[in-house]
Amino acid sequence: MVFNDLLEFLKNKQLGFFGCGHLAKCFLQKIIDEGFPKEKILVSHGTSSKTKEFLEQLNVKIVSNEKLCTKSKLILYFVRPQDYQIIKGLPVESGTVLLSFLAGITIEKTQQVFPGEVIRSILSSPVTINSNLGLVAIYPETEMVKELFYGFKQYFLQKEEDLNAFIAIGTCIPNINVFLGRLITEDEIKDLKEVIPVSINELLDWAAKATPKDLDEQGRKDYLTKAATKGGINEAIIIALKEGKSVKSALLRGLERNQELNKK
Repeated sequence: MVFNDLLEFLKNKQLGFFGCGHLAKCFLQKIIDEGFPKEKILVSHGTSSKTKEFLEQLNVKIVSNEKLCTKSKLILYFVRPQDYQIIKGLPVESGTVLLSFLAGITIEKTQQVFPGEVIRSILSSPVTINSNLGLVAIYPETEMVKELFYGFKQYFLQKEEDLNAFIAIGTCIPNINVFLGRLITEDEIKDLKEVIPVSINELLDWAAKATPKDLDEQGRKDYLTKAATKGGINEAIIIALKEGKSVKSALLRGLERNQELNKK
C-alpha cells in the first residue's frame, strides 16, 4: 500500500478536502486512482451542482465544513487565497494538520485562523496531474506528505520564502508556454536564477513535457481557465503577457501578486 504512513497517521480519522475546485477534483481523483481508500475521504464544497455530481459519481462522502474539521486529522485546504479565513472558528481537534495549497498565504498567516500545524504545498495545474506529470513543492518536509504526492516530481524546499518563487517561476511555466504557443527559453528567465530555488533546466525540461501540444484556440482558452484561479498568481502572469510584457516581467508580476495576497 502506497499510503501506509498516511493511514497510520489518520488512524480512525479522515482525510478532508476543504474546497473542491478544479485542482482539488483532479488531486482527489489522482489519489483514489493510486489506491487511497474512498471511505477515508471527506469533502466539503460550495454550491456547484457539477462538483456535487462529480463527487457523487466518485462515491466519496460530502459533508459540511464544520463536520469535515471535526472528523479529519489531515485537512487539505483548497480554497482561494482571498478566502483563507473561511476555516476560522471551526471546531478543530488537537493534533489536526492543515496542508495548505494557497498561493501567497504564509504559514504564519494561516495559523492566525487555524489552531494547529500548517504545511504548505504548491501544485502544478490539473492538466499536468492528469498527464502523470504533476509537480509539487512542499515546506516543511514530512514523510506523511511524501506519500500523499506519490508519483509527483517532488521538491522539498529549505525555507518557506522559496515557495513564492516556485509558484511564479516553476508551476506557471506550462501555462506561459500554452499562452505563447511555444516553449519559453532559458535565456528568457536566466536573469531570475538567483530567485528560483531549484534548477532552471530541470523546470524547463519538466515544463516542456507537461505543456499540451497542438491545442486549438478553444483548447488553449479552456486550459488557461482551469490553470488560473481568479485573482491569483497565474492570472496575474497571464494578464501581464496579454499586456505585452516580457516573460521575465510577467513572472515578476506573479511574484508581486504573491506578496499582495499575503498582505490582505
